[in-house]
Amino acid sequence: MPPDPDDHGGRDRWDRADHRGAGRRRRDRRRGGSHLGAGRRHCRHQPDLVDSIRALPALDRRRRRHDRRGVAVRSRATMPRPRNTAFWATAPFRKLTAARRKTADIVICGAQKSGTTYLAELLASQPGFYEPPIKEVFFFNAHWQRGTAWYASHFQLQSSDALQIDASPAYMIHPAVPARIREVNPEARLVFILRDPVARAYSHYQHNRRAGLEDLDFADALAAEESRIAADLEAMEADPDVVGVDFALYSYRTRGTYARYLRRFYEEFQPASILVLDSERVFNHDPTEMGLLEAFVGRTIELDSTKRLSTNAGKYAREPSETDRELRAFYEPWDAELVELTGRQFSWTEPGGS
Repeated sequence: MPPDPDDHGGRDRWDRADHRGAGRRRRDRRRGGSHLGAGRRHCRHQPDLVDSIRALPALDRRRRRHDRRGVAVRSRATMPRPRNTAFWATAPFRKLTAARRKTADIVICGAQKSGTTYLAELLASQPGFYEPPIKEVFFFNAHWQRGTAWYASHFQLQSSDALQIDASPAYMIHPAVPARIREVNPEARLVFILRDPVARAYSHYQHNRRAGLEDLDFADALAAEESRIAADLEAMEADPDVVGVDFALYSYRTRGTYARYLRRFYEEFQPASILVLDSERVFNHDPTEMGLLEAFVGRTIELDSTKRLSTNAGKYAREPSETDRELRAFYEPWDAELVELTGRQFSWTEPGGS
């Protein structure tokens, strides 16, 4: 049974808490404070929206400092709790044995709001796959300075026959990630699950609305995107390791230019090491799409209708607007390049598609 597109799975831990802090964050923005802190605009990390941003040590220190100064930011009560206490309890042992541990065999690199959670859980539910309790390790973009031993400590010993999974959707848009993955594991298999970019942009926007990070309506948010992320893009040109917080949060339109980001991975890896999936077809368990996945990982994927897997993609019942039509026109050349780059059609690029 395909997942319910309106089931947002793991998102509910944020939903339960967001209402407590959203009003306070809006009030502080009106007073001139920043919900992300008043420090530097740029960060030498690339988080995936607010949940990953809060996991970064540098920003966490800023958050505590600004808390003491009275500027409200996301409180500790809204932070995600560890999904596996034992995983954290054994961290010292795992670090000591890092040299005897694997790194990821399968890296799910994106796209954000396109079903990476569902895909990772689908694979992890099968025999012969292992995903760390922390779905988004963010080593290759946010924690590279911690070293390969830290990364390996998240995975099983080399004696394990299981394929190790790292699903971190922000990898797709970080310019340094492709070369770093190749440096750590040149045999890694990279998976991208892509969604109709118009639907993805609106889902991204709704994610920010729920988190209290967006006050504009959708059309105005798109109109403001270029000015919001311009400083971060300039910083990225100066240093490819720098990706700004505003870019991570407000790149609604930009993140859907998939070919722009995939190009970098094809420059570092052979096409046989890259699989690009259509999220709509994966959600519907399309036999052809599932066949591509099985052939790529080299293992059979058994679909169990009794297991309910999470999807954070988010689908919203709404009539296409003029804004949607403008977005569709914007994406046409990018979608054409995507088809040429991957050698396949997608549900939204086929004649008569979305």
